[in-house]
Amino acid sequence: MYVVVNPSLPITSIRELINYAKANPGKLSYASAGNGSIHHLTTEYFKAQTGIDMVHIPYRGSGQSAPALVAGDVHVGFVGLTSVSAAIKAGRLRTIGYASAKRSVLNPDVPAIAETVPGFDVSSPMGLAGPAGIPRDVADKIGAAVMAAVRSPDVREKMIGIGLEPAEGTGEVYAESIRRDYERFGKVVKQIGLKID
Repeated sequence: MYVVVNPSLPITSIRELINYAKANPGKLSYASAGNGSIHHLTTEYFKAQTGIDMVHIPYRGSGQSAPALVAGDVHVGFVGLTSVSAAIKAGRLRTIGYASAKRSVLNPDVPAIAETVPGFDVSSPMGLAGPAGIPRDVADKIGAAVMAAVRSPDVREKMIGIGLEPAEGTGEVYAESIRRDYERFGKVVKQIGLKID
C-alpha cells in the first residue's frame, strides 16, 4: 500500500505530512475504501503511531475513493497502486510513502514509511488458506505448487504487472502475519470504537 496526497498540498514526504497534520489538526481528510477496510485501519494505525489527527471519509471501494483523491475532495489516501497508477503517472496524485518496513522493489524511489516512523510495517502478504485439519502432506504439496508458480517467469511478470511483489514463504510465515495483523488491527478497532454498519 502507498500513501498518496493530492498535489495541491505542500506535502512531498511522510515527514511533511506529519508536520502539516500536526500544525493543522483535523483539517486534513483521508479516503478509505470503507469502514473497516485495510485502507481505513492502516491510516488509523498510522495516525496512532504519529499522533496526528485526520478526518476519515469512507467510500464504497477504491473505485470511488481514488477519483475523490484525484479531484481533491479528500487530501490523503493509503491506496493500492493499481487504483491510482494512471493518476500518479499523470501528476494528478503524489506518492510520498510505502507502508512497509522497506522500500518496494517495484518502486524503489518511494521511501518506506519506516524510514520516518521506525517500526511502521503494514505489509499485505497474500497467501492460501485451507480448512482446519488439512493433512500436513497435502498442505505441503499445495504450498510447493504455489511456490513453483510464483517462481515461474510468466506468473511473476503478471504479478508485477498488477502491482504485486512476488515473495516466497511458508504456511507458518503467512499464519504469523495473520496473527500479527489481527493483534495490531484489533487494537486499532478498539481504539477507534469501530462498529459494523
